[in-house]
Amino acid sequence: MTGSNKMRYNDENVILVASEPSGLRRKRTRDRMKDVKNSSQAVLKTLNEINETYTRKPAGFSRT
Repeated sequence: MTGSNKMRYNDENVILVASEPSGLRRKRTRDRMKDVKNSSQAVLKTLNEINETYTRKPAGFSRT
């Protein structure tokens, strides 16, 4: 028996909920990624400065 799988519904009381425009979402995401990038660069810069300042001396290093 082959029947129609189409569903029928009454669309008189359908409410559509729209999210914010995709352009606004993209802008917010782009701005957030820019903030993450800037803070990550600041952390990497600080780690690099610490690495340069406090370099370990090789084992067996003598000061003579």
